[in-house]
Order: sequence, then C-alpha cells, then structure tokens
Amino acid sequence: MIGRNMRNWLYFIDSDQAYHKLLDNLLKNPEVYGITYFIFSNGITKFCSDKFGEGKLIAVYFYTHFLDPLKELEKCGLDSDMLIDIYDISIPGIKKVDRIKFVLKNGKRFISEEDFLKFLGKMRFRFKDGTSLTSFFK
Repeated sequence: MIGRNMRNWLYFIDSDQAYHKLLDNLLKNPEVYGITYFIFSNGITKFCSDKFGEGKLIAVYFYTHFLDPLKELEKCGLDSDMLIDIYDISIPGIKKVDRIKFVLKNGKRFISEEDFLKFLGKMRFRFKDGTSLTSFFK
C-alpha cells in the first residue's frame, strides 16, 4: 500500500535512553513499517547540522501511511524536534521527490540492530554524554 499518504521519517538519536523509548513506541504501533538504522557522516549532516549537531549522526528510519507519529512520540517523552519527514529536509539543487534517494544514498544503512551496534562499536561511537548505544532486543 504505497501511495500519497505514505510518510518517510528519520528520528535522530541523541542518547541510549531516547533510542530505547523510540523503539518501544514504534514496535507497539501497527501503523509503523520498515524500521531500519542509519549512520550519517557526510552528505546529509551538512543539511541537518543546524538542527541536530555536527559530526556523525545516527537515526532510525521508518515509514507510516496515515499516522503522524509526532503526538505519539511526545506522549512517551521523546523530543519531537529530533523527528523529521525526509521530504522536509531542505537540500539545495535536489527536487523534493528526489530527497529520499539522496538521504538514503548518503547514509550507511543497517537492517538488523545487531549489525548496527557492531558497526557503532567498531567506530567507538559515543553520545555527547559519553555513553554508547545498547541493544533494545536483549
């Protein structure tokens, strides 16, 4: 059921706690599909740095059809400013319809959380508070 009501989201993760809250919320919602994990180190970061900071960014991607997840995320205490519709990212020279291709091409994508966490471990990724990401599924 892909159509004009489909929305593509990125939630930028700024802490282990936010990651766990986000996944807990998304996995309970039958209107959420296609959860994957991304690391951005160039390309997209320059268009989002004013909102999310500079350097390596990690995000959870998902899509919905009729659901706007903003209210759901706010209910569970997540920062709504960390959620962005991919088509709302302003990228000079890229048409709105091509933004998702640009974003997905400029990130390292992981289907499994296990592979995502292994990669983050190899790169010694840490949040600003010095903590690292832990598994939601263990």
